[in-house]
Amino acid sequence: MIERALGVVVGAAALALSPCGCVVSNNPTASPGAGGEGTALSGKLTVACGAMEEVCDAWTKAFTAKTGVQTSFVRLSSGETVARLAASKAAPEFDVWHGGPADGYGAAAGQDLLEKYTPENASQIPDKYKDPNGYWNGVYVGALGFCSNAKVLKEKGVELPTSWDALLDPKLKSQISTAHPSTSGTAFTTLWTQVVLRGGEDQALDYMKKLHSNASAVHQVRDGPRPDRGPRRGRRRPGVQP
Repeated sequence: MIERALGVVVGAAALALSPCGCVVSNNPTASPGAGGEGTALSGKLTVACGAMEEVCDAWTKAFTAKTGVQTSFVRLSSGETVARLAASKAAPEFDVWHGGPADGYGAAAGQDLLEKYTPENASQIPDKYKDPNGYWNGVYVGALGFCSNAKVLKEKGVELPTSWDALLDPKLKSQISTAHPSTSGTAFTTLWTQVVLRGGEDQALDYMKKLHSNASAVHQVRDGPRPDRGPRRGRRRPGVQP
């Protein structure tokens, strides 16, 4: 049985809601929710960041520039973040968790790994994009897509994939790059998308088994943003990513 919470899935594409939450922390030197006009902040923050690395870098640098709080980040997939929060619960290593699909935040909240937090602009966020209990708030909605190297596909005689079923083409055997649902919130969204599209968990798992035969073991990565790197460098064909 699939037991991770659903983010947002619409139609044939998956829309992964990416929230932000405050980690249970004993660090008193900086407050991630403070910092209104005229408020001086100091200290340091460490962020577990679920977005692409360059986005995480831009976010933390912008926060430091605006607040004066020295902010660093560690880029982690959703599954890795939940595991590390649980492992370091007695002595937290992160102050904030930002980005990544909503299901991971639900899992973390269920293990009492997050503190409730209401941002100043919470009223501007639709209720469907935030946790009713206050453990996370959505900051963006991203669609899953296929990233392909068109030149390589043409050489292989394969059309650009425009549907999930197209990824099952036998010509793509050992060519698909995708993350693993046990560690990646993006990959779990892919799995849950199949549940919605195909009418049940058994049908979804049957699809994923077929997709697995086209996914090289070398290409199964831990987090969602990684699958596009191969196609961009010409080494792999389609990749599934947010």
